[in-house]
Amino acid sequence: MTQAANNLRVRRTRKLLRDALIELIEEQGFDVITVGEITERAMISRASFYRNYKDKYDLVEQIFEEAIQALTDFVSKPDAEHPTLWVRFFEHVEEYEPLYKALLGRNGSPWFVLKMRTALLTMMREFEQLYHQNPQVYHPVFHSNAGGVGLSAAGAGRPAAGTEHPAAGTERPTAQAGSPVAAAGHATGRTGILAGDPYVEDLVASMLVETITWWLEQGKPCSARQIADRCSSLIGAVFRETSTWEETIC
Repeated sequence: MTQAANNLRVRRTRKLLRDALIELIEEQGFDVITVGEITERAMISRASFYRNYKDKYDLVEQIFEEAIQALTDFVSKPDAEHPTLWVRFFEHVEEYEPLYKALLGRNGSPWFVLKMRTALLTMMREFEQLYHQNPQVYHPVFHSNAGGVGLSAAGAGRPAAGTEHPAAGTERPTAQAGSPVAAAGHATGRTGILAGDPYVEDLVASMLVETITWWLEQGKPCSARQIADRCSSLIGAVFRETSTWEETIC
């Protein structure tokens, strides 16, 4: 068998297994399904399954990690035509709707919810670093078109990309003394919207997961851009408030 034919066979096997997984989650719930049920539904041998995945958890993890990696690769190479991080994120959720709807819905798994929260935190931290390294380049990626806020406290409350930004090459306005943005860096000594606060980090990650779950369960009553703008605005409000907190341990 040629390499190309072998690769095609592997891709076909993985697609059948993933489709079978989603169907079974929707019918029974993730926690109760078995590898045998997945292979039977996909009409794939157990041997083929174990050549590709260690167990059903590994199957889900690989699907999720590939999807998140695609999102990371997309946003880490920004250009003038890129949508914001949040818009692209919800477009990604829409693209993988059957998976997220199955795993986050009533028949989903607490294991996946926890994994997704952890992955979202990691993603936000990575993108926050990109923003700090080159805010002029990444500002349009992280900011909502509806006047939301970006992924960095330094950008909290700024107008959306393409609305009231200064012309290219000009200096961006800085936060005024006494503002929540200035307070984030001076009163508390913390930098970045996550500020290393476990409570704030968990709150934001949970809000993102709950937003995705609600959006899908309601049949996506608004577009990916609209839900991204709302989510961005809510996250911005959280960060503007928490940036004024004194650094204390609960």
